[in-house]
Amino acid sequence: MNRLWLCSIACTLCIPTHAQQHTTWESYIEQNALSEEVESTSLEDLYDELAELAASPINLNTATREQLEQLPFLTTTQINDLMQHLYRVGTIRTWGELIMADVIDPQTLRLLQSFTYLGEVPESHRSLSWQQLAHYGKHETVAYCKIPCYERRGDTQAYLGQPYKHWLRYTYSYGQDVKVGVVGAQDAGEPFFQAPNGGGYDYYSFFVQLRNRRWLRSLVVGRYRIRLGAGLVLNTNYRYGKQTALDLLTRTSTQLTGHSSRSEANYLQGAAATFALSRHIDLTAFASHRAIDATLNADSTTVATLLRTGYHRTQSEIDRKHNTRQTLAGAHTALHYGALHVGLTALYTAFDRPLAPDTHTLYRRHAPSGSHFYNLGLSYAYTSGRFSMSGETATDDHHAVATLNQVSFAPTSRLSLMAVQRFYSYRYHALFGRSFGENTEVTNESGIYIAARWHAARHLQLTAYTDYAYFPWPRYGTSQSSHSWDHSASALYTRGRLTWQLRYRVKTRQQDNPSHTALISHTTHRLQTYLNTRWGSIEAKTQAQVVYSRHDTDSWGYTVGQQLGYRHGDFHLWGSLSYFHTHDYDSRIYSYERGMRYTFSYPSFYGHGIRYTLLATVPLARRLTLTAKAGITDYFDRDHISSGQQQIDRSSQTDIELQLRMRF
Repeated sequence: MNRLWLCSIACTLCIPTHAQQHTTWESYIEQNALSEEVESTSLEDLYDELAELAASPINLNTATREQLEQLPFLTTTQINDLMQHLYRVGTIRTWGELIMADVIDPQTLRLLQSFTYLGEVPESHRSLSWQQLAHYGKHETVAYCKIPCYERRGDTQAYLGQPYKHWLRYTYSYGQDVKVGVVGAQDAGEPFFQAPNGGGYDYYSFFVQLRNRRWLRSLVVGRYRIRLGAGLVLNTNYRYGKQTALDLLTRTSTQLTGHSSRSEANYLQGAAATFALSRHIDLTAFASHRAIDATLNADSTTVATLLRTGYHRTQSEIDRKHNTRQTLAGAHTALHYGALHVGLTALYTAFDRPLAPDTHTLYRRHAPSGSHFYNLGLSYAYTSGRFSMSGETATDDHHAVATLNQVSFAPTSRLSLMAVQRFYSYRYHALFGRSFGENTEVTNESGIYIAARWHAARHLQLTAYTDYAYFPWPRYGTSQSSHSWDHSASALYTRGRLTWQLRYRVKTRQQDNPSHTALISHTTHRLQTYLNTRWGSIEAKTQAQVVYSRHDTDSWGYTVGQQLGYRHGDFHLWGSLSYFHTHDYDSRIYSYERGMRYTFSYPSFYGHGIRYTLLATVPLARRLTLTAKAGITDYFDRDHISSGQQQIDRSSQTDIELQLRMRF
């Protein structure tokens, strides 16, 4: 027993300290980033979710299965092993116990430490008296401002507000039991304390969430996000990416959280609650009514397009603001009995203006039309040891069908295999569906995905997948049925203070030729690598990426960059320098940048230029922190940047960001 404790302590000492945790979970985003997920805002939604979880860590010794399933990097097998270990030992004293018991691998444990802590198990259910809430509750206020050191064309010609982007965020939390959030946000160019925003910010969000109250598992009032089943009927959270599918697609529990991000899309407004009807049956009921942005047809009574950008800078954008009302209501009943899970979802959606898109355009021929929509979905899952299967089958008011099914098997603790089949009819529509696939919407797609993850050695993880997708109805850019094929392989080596990743990806998709008489293949190869090392208070990261795109013409590009950071206590200084050179937009480069808390930065670059940033975090007082960042992009091949109202009539773009964070 003494040897076991000594080994546990030794393992614990080899794990990064709390000061490095923010870097650890941000690295998870970078390691799983794919270009399409950046463009579809899926990664930004995932970043918001992880930032929320990191700000309110979970006591691992009192964690429920539903809480652990919020962590996207944990597999179903790892969650089961953690729950069984907790049941056996009662209380986890050291992190090293989890490694010694072969519950979790060192790489995943580093991530787990960013979102959990080892706290005491209370003798009884925690009180929610006002005295307890006031004494033990935690408050956080964050203010942010982005200052452009340039002038866009729209700043003088079209935008009605100032060129500054800024937001204010307040969060109160009492463990995982109570959470209150308020956000006010303003995009650059939007009026502030001016008509039509006489109340200040263009966007406000508010929610109150209550959890773990005996038969009341969760209650949210205000703006919230929800995921049910596999997301074929309803998912306003982040969608499943191809790199993270090995972990996420096995999830079965309902995810219900307050909406505290600044995104004006993918949220509901009203109330939602999950009740424990019995030991094995849960019921989730929800309702929402909100105003949304839309482009109207010439008759001014029907909707041509639903808008999700949230921009209200020009008079035309303001005219489209909140001109349509959306009402939603539904319920989800779930049965959990041992290894079996079955859930039934019913959803009703209505608009005060009928949707009437231009269906004369071929790729929009089957776009959703009308004022009332219905969806019904059946989700199911079975887990036994290292084998699991799950899925969901759904239908809509036109009796079209969508189904997604996955099977995963872990023959050993070091190897995970998965196969996913999907079929989404081109006639199926779920306005709030977000699930696994090539399309951002759950429609017009069928395919097969096969993936494997192998811990080849203690510090080496290999991941690979192949995904084939077929689109029976013409998509945007095609005039007939088409397909895509996506392959990826990556290696991740982590040992002590060193992390190295190498990834190669090749993707082929079909598009119309210039004369629209036939399909041609567009193939993109991406090879990227980075090396991250730490020596005491100093951290360095070297990265490189090469892109080759073959379409009607060949296009290639590359980037090399160096980042260097220094940390002493709460003081942190981080600088980066990268050089990029690409032929055109087809060979564009994506590069993750270190940012401030609750800000996601994964910009893309094309052309020829250099990018450099400097970020500093300075403690002003015990509970007050100031973070400042300056980012400069210099282009060598142009005399202006961007186009339209966003055009900058110079070859350089400089932004300054300031963030003030207060905790008490």
